Amino acid sequence: MGISYNAALIAGLPYTELAEGLSEEALEAVEEAIAYDEVDYVSPYYDSDRENQLIGVRIEMAGDYSYTEIQDVDLPPEKEQEIAAFEQRYGVKLKLFLSLHSS
Repeated sequence: MGISYNAALIAGLPYTELAEGLSEEALEAVEEAIAYDEVDYVSPYYDSDRENQLIGVRIEMAGDYSYTEIQDVDLPPEKEQEIAAFEQRYGVKLKLFLSLHSS
């Protein structure tokens, strides 16, 4: 098992910003959803603490040590639906980020 580095496009929020806007119960629900792969996260460096991660809906992920072309900014309908569901479920407005993801 090694460390991999990918480029990731995510509609989300920094964990700390997300945590500020949620009740303790809602934040626990987000943590549980992450544990069950129902909510995505992007880790900017290997083994980063949750406080340094972006949480939300991953739009695109390039391969290990690679890149991927993004031809337009129109999101696929299923990603728009995932984003809308996340925003409705947790009562927050997501932002779009491009970040390194290490795992």
